[in-house]
Amino acid sequence: MFANKNLVENEQQRVYIEDISGQVMEAFISYLYGQEYTEWKTIAGELAKAADKYDIQPLKNACIAAMTADITVEVAAKNFYYSHLLSLNDTMNEIAQFIGKHKTEVMATDDWKTLVKPNSELIEKLFGLC
Repeated sequence: MFANKNLVENEQQRVYIEDISGQVMEAFISYLYGQEYTEWKTIAGELAKAADKYDIQPLKNACIAAMTADITVEVAAKNFYYSHLLSLNDTMNEIAQFIGKHKTEVMATDDWKTLVKPNSELIEKLFGLC
């Protein structure tokens, strides 16, 4: 599996990537092998982070475009969070404008409660943009 035979991954025949979910990894690998993955827009932020980590620029660009192409209440907080992690200022600004218009609905989502609300720096940035 790997050139270095002393690696644990070689012995176990497995590679553990703990910072990428199974769904995101499935979409990532599908992209690498040129296969269609229809659910990637719902995980665009997470997939952009994986593409950034492994320097797959075309995938990252497609994900960034998807993060603002069809902003919904369900994905706004999550995509704002990932655009912040990736320092995507233009993307953050677009999503912030959407959140500003749909505050009540976005703030009721689980992603808002788990990703944005606990991060005071992120909230400050958000309300500075909208």
